[in-house]
Amino acid sequence: MDDTRAKIDQVLEEIRPMLERDGGGVEVISFEHGDLSLQLLGACSGCPMSSMTFGVIVENKLREVCGDNLKNVYYNSDNEEEQRFHPMSK
Repeated sequence: MDDTRAKIDQVLEEIRPMLERDGGGVEVISFEHGDLSLQLLGACSGCPMSSMTFGVIVENKLREVCGDNLKNVYYNSDNEEEQRFHPMSK
């Protein structure tokens, strides 16, 4: 699993510049038993397009790189009113 965590970090490092250009970001909250939880930061947390960005760009790239070692991907926002997790489809 350490190899998978390293791959996750690598993918997020590749994607971060794109998110930062729009005032957003992402960080890993946890990765356990194939379940990855991400925290949306900055503009990403309140953006109505965040579910598409994370579903299409981030999750697809993570699944491509990590394969079956990645079971579920969840994300939440840093907005206190939206602290629920949103599962991304597999």
